[in-house]
Amino acid sequence: MERNEVTLPVVVKPTTGAGTEFVTQCETPMDVLSSIRCCEGYETTQVTKIDAFCLQEFLIGTEYVVDVVSYDDIHVVTDVWRSFKDLQRVTSTRVRKYVQLNMKEEDKRPPFESTTFVYDRQEFIPRCDAVSDPEAHAVVEYVFKCLDALEYKYGSSHTEVMFTADGPKLIEVNPRQQGDVPRSFELV
Repeated sequence: MERNEVTLPVVVKPTTGAGTEFVTQCETPMDVLSSIRCCEGYETTQVTKIDAFCLQEFLIGTEYVVDVVSYDDIHVVTDVWRSFKDLQRVTSTRVRKYVQLNMKEEDKRPPFESTTFVYDRQEFIPRCDAVSDPEAHAVVEYVFKCLDALEYKYGSSHTEVMFTADGPKLIEVNPRQQGDVPRSFELV
């Protein structure tokens, strides 16, 4: 049996959820195990059970969010955002406070130290052409290739991409528009 090696650091995240909930940057194998144990079996704020996890390469670069509507193989960008997040070391159970309060004493989990992502801000990118913003333009072109590779022909998509020194790299694709509080208050 072939063994696949994991290069640390990695990002551990549940396969369900949104808004970096329960997403942890891990430096050691013990960090990975702690990250999984802290939330395994709980529900996200989207009321999805956390029962599977994804380990991703820890990417360094500029993060982009690209929202698209597709119809009959034609992709139309609705909005593009440049995201700024900070890594912060926190001591927490990583369980929402109201969930922790309603748990039986024997089910409560002790806090542990972990590194998580905290949103600083997002900037709307009004033009993504090759002249105005070549990096954002390259990200949009990459997203279209990802959607084509996934044979995504109809519906909304929300794709997160890191623009690294090696070019764009996929973080995730979701079959929906952006979630949470609208980022465009200042634009409306």
